[in-house]
Amino acid sequence: GDLAQSQEAHAACYITLAEQAEPELYHHQQRLWLAQLEQDHGNIHVALAYLQKHEEWIKLAQMIGTLGWFWYMHGILNEGRQWAEQAIARGTDYLPESIRGKVISSAGVFAGFLGQNELAFIRCQESLPLCRASGDVRNLCASVYMLVHSLLAMKNALEARQLAEETLAYAHALEDA
Repeated sequence: GDLAQSQEAHAACYITLAEQAEPELYHHQQRLWLAQLEQDHGNIHVALAYLQKHEEWIKLAQMIGTLGWFWYMHGILNEGRQWAEQAIARGTDYLPESIRGKVISSAGVFAGFLGQNELAFIRCQESLPLCRASGDVRNLCASVYMLVHSLLAMKNALEARQLAEETLAYAHALEDA
C-alpha cells in the first residue's frame, strides 16, 4: 500500500540523486555534490537496501556504479567494494554492458586500493572489454590504472607500459571521433 509506494519513491529519489551527482563529481562543483551525497548517505543506504530487498538488481547495480567515485572520494572503499561484490555475486550477465563494466571496474579499483591485488587484477581485467564496448573511458582508465599498478608491482614493466599506451591511444581515438 502506501508504505510500499513511499519506499519505492524514496529509492527512486536517491537513484536520481546519485545519477545527477555522478558526472558532477568530476567537475568544479565536486565539493557541493560530495557534501550533498554525504548528507544523504543514510538515505542512500536505505535506498540500496530497498533495491536489494525487492530484487531490483539492475537498478541496484546502476546505483552502485554511479556511487563508485563518491565512495572512493570519501575513503569508504570497503563499503563500495562490498556493494559491488554483492552485485557481481548475484551475476552480471543480465546487466547492460555499461552498468556491468562500471560495477566490475569499481570492485577492482576498490580491491586494489584495499590491498587485495589478485581480486583487483581479475576484476579490472574483466572490466576492460565491457568498458571499451560501452565507451566508458572513465572506468576503463580507472581499471587500466589499477592493472598497470598491479603489473608494476609484479615487476612486469613492459606489459604495464604496453597496456597504458594502448589505452591512451584508445582514449585519444574516442576524443577524435
